[in-house]
Amino acid sequence: MKRRGFTLVELLVVIALIALLAAVLFPVLMHARRAAYGSVCLSNLRQIYHASMDYLGDYDEAFPVIYFQWSAPAKDTSRVDREAYDAKERANPTSFPNVLRGYIRDTDLFRCPADTGMTFAQDIGRDDRMLSLYERIGTSYRPAAELGSDLHLQLSDIDNNDVTQIFWVSDATGYWHTKYAHTPYLEQIDDTGERNDMNQWQSNVVFLDGHVKISHFADDVWAPYLAFLDRFSDQTQTRLR
Repeated sequence: MKRRGFTLVELLVVIALIALLAAVLFPVLMHARRAAYGSVCLSNLRQIYHASMDYLGDYDEAFPVIYFQWSAPAKDTSRVDREAYDAKERANPTSFPNVLRGYIRDTDLFRCPADTGMTFAQDIGRDDRMLSLYERIGTSYRPAAELGSDLHLQLSDIDNNDVTQIFWVSDATGYWHTKYAHTPYLEQIDDTGERNDMNQWQSNVVFLDGHVKISHFADDVWAPYLAFLDRFSDQTQTRLR
């Protein structure tokens, strides 16, 4: 008996069902992947925090002098010059990974799995190499470098209320754990028709008391940090007068 094959209509129905299932499952899988990335990132931050506290224990609680560069080469910089710039950043002895080199053996702890790079600012333009920040400068994370580099503080200088609010290390930018798979421009409209809003970005953060959480960086992390820097800078100036 001759077997009958699928008709065109049946094939189209099967294809439509597969497409429908993909449309339903894809957002769920993406959410699950972001959640997994977030868990690994928070674990990294915890371990970096403990290594940092070991460092402070060896240096009378003095915060290290750390160099962290937010910017990148100018828009018209050639690929070769960009690579030379990045190599210089990675080799800097006061870069965050190099400062903690003796306290962290696995340098992958400085890699956030959600790190897709950081080229959103209009003044630096897109980097067509599409490298992660870890690949570029050796870390996905931004330390509170000003505590040691600008204010030359010790951990004991910060009171108990502030240590719960002042961050120590965070994601270098806040869209990695959001719906943006790659760097959005500040005025970009996403697939849902919504305009990109930096105030909605969220970063994984470890605070000076050791607790970690995902936070709205602009309001919950950066604003209290800047207020602390301003307040402590004023106190320092007063003591010096």
